Amino acid sequence: GLAFLLLLRWTVPRGSELPTRLFTAGMLLGLLGVVLIGVRERWQFADLLDFSAVYRITASFSSMHTGDSHLPAYLALAVPFVWLWVVRLRHLAGLLVGLVLFAGAVYLVVSTVTRASVLALALDLVLLAVLWLRSLRAPGARVAAGALAYAAMAVVAGGVLYLGTQGGYFQQRLATVSADADTRMNHWRTALGMMD
Repeated sequence: GLAFLLLLRWTVPRGSELPTRLFTAGMLLGLLGVVLIGVRERWQFADLLDFSAVYRITASFSSMHTGDSHLPAYLALAVPFVWLWVVRLRHLAGLLVGLVLFAGAVYLVVSTVTRASVLALALDLVLLAVLWLRSLRAPGARVAAGALAYAAMAVVAGGVLYLGTQGGYFQQRLATVSADADTRMNHWRTALGMMD
């Protein structure tokens, strides 16, 4: 990655937006692949809309089989790029494609049944709101596109999160937050104690 970054700095003129556009396109293609794989997995092994099913997707992240959180972390990092892309396109077709991709990403967040990923998505939305408020200083159509994109994404996220978190399995996971936190704290205390 570092070698590629150095190559870009050497070949792309200073001040060019090409690296940002390429990186954004790469993040969106990666997110699209993960969403397609995750939705197919959910459809194959559990019902698409039955959020009471005791099933957690892994998508293209094999480390999820051992309890890691690479998929939720990837989703938290990739979701803001959808908004960035939608705002720059400035037309309705781009907004609709972006909303479909965003809805798929939010659906995957719920399908991981990871409490931290829902919190990360909420923080993503707060970050996007801050960026949108910051962009209000710029005149023109970009402000209107940003406002429309953020409002639409907030509605989509709210709707999908509401449906997903009402399922029995997610409610069961929410009910065990305190017990799970105690287990993790004890584990970390033991690990720290072993260091001596």
